[in-house]
Amino acid sequence: MLGGSTGVGQVAIRLAAALGASPVLATTTSPAKRAALIDAGAVPLVGVDALGDLDRPVDVVLDLVGGDHLAAALPAVRIGGTVVQIGRLAGPTATLDLNTLSFRRLRLIGTTFSVRTADERAAVAAALTPVLGLVGDGRVRATVDRVVSLDDAPGAVAHLRSGGAVGKVVIEVAGS
Repeated sequence: MLGGSTGVGQVAIRLAAALGASPVLATTTSPAKRAALIDAGAVPLVGVDALGDLDRPVDVVLDLVGGDHLAAALPAVRIGGTVVQIGRLAGPTATLDLNTLSFRRLRLIGTTFSVRTADERAAVAAALTPVLGLVGDGRVRATVDRVVSLDDAPGAVAHLRSGGAVGKVVIEVAGS
């Protein structure tokens, strides 16, 4: 997983581990965030280049970062493997080596929720029903970096943009 210290990354690590994936590998650009990856259940890799040091290729990559991280991850995926591009924290564009994509016969899937219809979102929610027990028993949970008041929202945005957050930053609205 690229971007294991993000909010979605932390949940995805726990979900993958709870569903039996082993090992769950996750990257971070910050050595200081290694502990967060370990706490979530992943083997931490600092930098996407660390994927090149693996003993064997990976089956699936969840890319929560985008940009050039996506291109750098492709050679680490097994022949016939899958890459799911979810987030674009490092930017919406990447230059891909099409030979790597083609010769490894990779499946590259792009996804987002921002342009899905209500019916599509409902279908995704229904598909998640079987894993709700994992949430209920605590095996899958969100990591909350901090909770801030609505008045502190600009500071929360600055914290997210700094790359210092691990997990979600929650804005608490008074009276909710």
